[in-house]
Amino acid sequence: MIKLENINKIFSQTKLQGLRLKNNSVNALRNINLEIEPCSIFGILGPNGAGKSTLLKLIYGALSPTSGSIIINNVAIEKNKSVLSTIGICTENEKGFYNKLTGRENLEFYGSFYGLTKLFITNRISELESFFHLENNLNSYYQYYSSGNKKRLALMRALLHNPSILLLDEITDNLDPLFRENLMFYLFDLCKKEKRTILFASQRIEEICSICSRVIFLKKGNLIQDLVLSEQCKKDLNQIYKNNMEFNK
Repeated sequence: MIKLENINKIFSQTKLQGLRLKNNSVNALRNINLEIEPCSIFGILGPNGAGKSTLLKLIYGALSPTSGSIIINNVAIEKNKSVLSTIGICTENEKGFYNKLTGRENLEFYGSFYGLTKLFITNRISELESFFHLENNLNSYYQYYSSGNKKRLALMRALLHNPSILLLDEITDNLDPLFRENLMFYLFDLCKKEKRTILFASQRIEEICSICSRVIFLKKGNLIQDLVLSEQCKKDLNQIYKNNMEFNK
């Protein structure tokens, strides 16, 4: 169970106006309350700047909320950071890989942060490389990877330590259509067969409909809709989303 209680996130910005510094605040998230059931795929839908990435970074611990509490498996993350080791994350613009290391060496490097043994890392890479079609690329330097292969490697890194919670933020950019479709099946099986909890942020309604059982709409940091995705709701989701975006201007 992932629980968010009264989450607010304010970013302070300092700008020089004339000879004076002016402080401006941006409310990235406003009073978010959520309960996300385990072993489900939870969709987060919204335009650029809606707060999707901020929400996931708060759950992952990369950011701290201005106020409110995030609870994972009955543990408040501000009191026990060790719970974050159960989370894997892949974002739209992946950073942190080293150009002068091979793909395999990058994965081994990050695996060491989780305290994984060399044998576990080797076996886990073998499990993942076939699906992500990187068997012939893992021994190449990262700087020579295409955009699509960089995204595949980032997904492998997110899955490397076999996390029970997976946070995915706009992950399908730079992926070819066939692999994108196969990835949706893979994530669905990961949830249903291996009992993983997946948070899936996207701007693509068809992706949300293909795998998610529930979705929220975010706009300008506000949670404006929370829907269980029945078959009828999936058929109407495009219009429901459009109506919400226009009504909540």
